[in-house]
Amino acid sequence: MVILVTLLWSQEKYDISDITNVNGLWYQDSNNEIVSGHVYKGLDLIPLYLGNIENGQKTGTWASWYNNGRKLKEEFWKDGFKQDGFLNLYSRNGVKVYEKKINQKTGYGSTIHWYENGQKMRDERWDEHKLIKEISWYKSGQKEKELVWDKDNYKTYSQRFWYSNNQKMKERVIDNGNLILENCWSDNGNKIPCE
Repeated sequence: MVILVTLLWSQEKYDISDITNVNGLWYQDSNNEIVSGHVYKGLDLIPLYLGNIENGQKTGTWASWYNNGRKLKEEFWKDGFKQDGFLNLYSRNGVKVYEKKINQKTGYGSTIHWYENGQKMRDERWDEHKLIKEISWYKSGQKEKELVWDKDNYKTYSQRFWYSNNQKMKERVIDNGNLILENCWSDNGNKIPCE
C-alpha cells in the first residue's frame, strides 16, 4: 500500500496548456522532454483531471469537461490510440446519459442510454458485433419494449411492447422469417386483433 501511494504522489503533474502533441507523442513546452505523468486542465486554479500519459502517449481513461466544471465524457486510450469500445457521456448537469463497453475483438458488450432524470432509457447487448437484445423504458421507468434476436439468424427474433400504464400491448415471435406467435391488447388489457 505504501508503495502504491508513493507511486501516485511521485507522478509528475502537467497542465494541458504546457504540453504539446507532436506526431503522436506529448512533450513539455519548457524543455522539450517527453511527458510521463498526470495531466490536468487549469492545474493552478481548480484542477480538472484529464488523464495519464506514459512515455509520451495517452493511456487509460481520459476525461473532457464542460466549462461549468462538470464532466462531459470519458474515453479509454492505449499506447496513444483511442479505443472505440469504451465511452461515457454526461449531460451539462452531471447526469450520465450514455455508456459504451464493447470488447473490440469479440464484439461482446453493451451500450446504455439514460434520460436526464437518471432513469434508464435503453439497454443494448452485443455479441460478435451483432445487436442481440434491446430493452427500452418510458421516462417514468416503465418498460416500453424488449427485442431479442438470434445472433446467427436475424430472421429469428421476438418482440414485446407495453403501454406506459404497464399493460402489455403486443408480442410477436418470428422463426426464420415466419410468424409463429402474435398477440395484441388494448391499453385496458382486452385482447384485440393485431393490425
